[in-house]
Amino acid sequence: AELTQHQRRAQALYEQDTAQFIEVIGSRDKYLKQAIDMLSLALEASDAYDAEASTRLCSLWLAHFSTELLGQSISDAIKRVPSRKFVFLAHQLSARLSASDALPTTNQKILQSLLLRMCSEHPFHSLYQVYSLQSSIPSGASSRRRSNVSELQDSQVDRATAAQGILQQLLSLAACARQANDVKLLCDACLEWAKFPIKNDAAFTDKRRRKDAMEIPKNLAIRKISNLRVPVTTADTPLDPSLCYTDCIWIVNYLPNFETAGGVNLPKISYCLGSDGTKYKQLVCSPNGRFAIDSNIIPVQGRR
Repeated sequence: AELTQHQRRAQALYEQDTAQFIEVIGSRDKYLKQAIDMLSLALEASDAYDAEASTRLCSLWLAHFSTELLGQSISDAIKRVPSRKFVFLAHQLSARLSASDALPTTNQKILQSLLLRMCSEHPFHSLYQVYSLQSSIPSGASSRRRSNVSELQDSQVDRATAAQGILQQLLSLAACARQANDVKLLCDACLEWAKFPIKNDAAFTDKRRRKDAMEIPKNLAIRKISNLRVPVTTADTPLDPSLCYTDCIWIVNYLPNFETAGGVNLPKISYCLGSDGTKYKQLVCSPNGRFAIDSNIIPVQGRR
């Protein structure tokens, strides 16, 4: 009888604890959704706290990315915030892309929709990240290259496939197809130039020719770029809330001569001529099969 009494008290205590636990969890979820709504409303109404509010909003969202907890709340919140307020988080957001064989989750659909909006409205600030991810699996890869894709981590392949899907959607949308195609053209040319081998070529490494101006091979695509409607990658291009991007320093062409920065890998230093008449010095390299362009603005003429 005593044991039965203890068991009843324990059962009653357990039920009380369970009810309190459910209440606490419900309150937490309720306040989380309220926080998401309030942050998005603040971002919609004001530009005073863009960095803090955007960072906090994405932090709360990504912390629950693997669950369906936020669902419609995060969808409504993301839709009401201008895409330019997420641009500075393009690297972090694109890193969450995935295109696994399973059906995409609600959060993954929202993320891909947001990145598509960012790339279509602000292509010169967001599209480069998507391109660099999708270039892990080139569209023209051979069957042998495709068979070796298994060497990459599954998450990398998923990200590359999802990024490739976003890029294809951008190229098919009439409103942003030209901009997306121009950015892709520039990235393809820079990637080709970055991967072009000069390390073991005497024409580029002969010490007796160091004082001579080296020339980019004429058959490379970067030599054929002319009056491209893409801002110079190392020039300052502010975000345009109007989405027009009419007042930019456009790429006129790339000068035929280049230099090397020395060292073991011989990174290439090229010069891009902008529509403002300034030559922009750019360091082009290809670490681990990918390419990068130095983001510092170092014009040869004048000061910035």
